[in-house]
Amino acid sequence: MKVIICIIDQRYGSKVIQQLVDGKYKATHLASTGNFLKQGNDTLILGVKDQEVQKVRGKIKSVIDRINREKGWKIHQYRCTLFVLDMHHLSVFGGINIDK
Repeated sequence: MKVIICIIDQRYGSKVIQQLVDGKYKATHLASTGNFLKQGNDTLILGVKDQEVQKVRGKIKSVIDRINREKGWKIHQYRCTLFVLDMHHLSVFGGINIDK
């Protein structure tokens, strides 16, 4: 399993979430600000199988590219940064146990 942390410009956040939900992915969505990508960001946290990472990256990129084309926005700054981390252990407290 992998954990994907996606810090994305808020102009894309809701569309990216919708694309992921349509693809049967579950994500935690947080509004975030800070010096990393400045203010007005959304942070998405997803847990995905190793073989799904490229598919999720592709979905996120396709949404950003489509919105940029539709709006006529020029790419002059970063729109999204992804961190892909190995998940060594998962604990669920107070719910069903998925560690089998």
